[in-house]
Amino acid sequence: MSEKKLENLPRHDYFILPLISLVTVLVMLGGAEIVARQWFVVSNEGSCGVPDALHGYRFAANCICYSKAAEGPNVQYKFNECGYRSDESCAAKPAGAIRVALMGASTAEGFKASYQKAFATLAAGALAAQCHKPVEFQNMGVAGYKPIDQYWKVDEALAMKPDMVMLVVTPYELVSITDPNVLANRRDPEALIQKNARTATTHAPVTLVSMLDAALADSRVVLAAQHLLYQSREKYVSLFLMHGDKADYLRTPLTAAWEKRLEVLDLLLGEMADKIHAAGLPFALVVGPQRIQVSLLSPEARPPGIDPFMIGRRLAEIAARHGIIFYDSLDAFKSVPEPEQLFYPVDGHMTEAGHALFASAIEQELLTEKQTPFGQCATASLTQR
Repeated sequence: MSEKKLENLPRHDYFILPLISLVTVLVMLGGAEIVARQWFVVSNEGSCGVPDALHGYRFAANCICYSKAAEGPNVQYKFNECGYRSDESCAAKPAGAIRVALMGASTAEGFKASYQKAFATLAAGALAAQCHKPVEFQNMGVAGYKPIDQYWKVDEALAMKPDMVMLVVTPYELVSITDPNVLANRRDPEALIQKNARTATTHAPVTLVSMLDAALADSRVVLAAQHLLYQSREKYVSLFLMHGDKADYLRTPLTAAWEKRLEVLDLLLGEMADKIHAAGLPFALVVGPQRIQVSLLSPEARPPGIDPFMIGRRLAEIAARHGIIFYDSLDAFKSVPEPEQLFYPVDGHMTEAGHALFASAIEQELLTEKQTPFGQCATASLTQR
């Protein structure tokens, strides 16, 4: 359109035309959001989360609920009388059974996996077949729990009289920085509870930016776009590595912030190990992989200065200092073509197929590690044939 024609436009058109354009865009986005919400359905039936003064929340005893995240199937979550995701009772251990107190966050819990297809259930079944005796994993995993939460749950784990304690961690749980005041008072959780009760809860002010962030986080159109974009390994890797600190555990050398995180973890794991070993039990630390790590397993997929195995090596060093049995499951995912397909693209949690591979890897490690109660099972199984 020429400048002369623009000058001849009625004045109200300068407002109406942009308004029409804006409305058109909003209608198109609204329609896309409706379609995306049919594709990425979210639903919840009940809730088993209950407030906890120390951890923020935990799971209610003898509770059943259902949840479907945008990526993943509709899943039943059922908890025993201790609030653990286990079919077996957490009361006295059955005669002859092997009990594992499983600690961790969402990976341990089996988030987004049905109970029968979660790695803890699969590993317990496979180990029971090898050992010719009942095996139960008392699954204490709770999504969102951090290393300090695991530290506080050791006494709870030991109270079940397990045969071993296992902690499953992923790099994601290490991103959160432990409050220095909480760390200094870690041995006195009751004092922390009382202090939290006296401190008024404050909420961040609602701003336009925070409202936009919340809208984008809840948008299924955004999620759908990410889901499709992340099907490309190359694009996924390049975008993830733009996350800065969140991705810095992949970069060599580690940043000061990540060195501090490992220093705190060393302290917590050391004190946890002392208490578990004093009870005469083996303590195992298992590292579960993240989608970005398995996407980088192929050397040609790695940009310079990126090492998906580095965090595992550093955790192995910490475990060795404290006599902790250690296993990094990342190697197990090398045997699978396109291992990133075993994880939900945006959310990043393992699919049920990923849990199956993870369970198999842990089973083999436990059977070959003589310090565990399963160390003699493989030999015994061969002898009985």
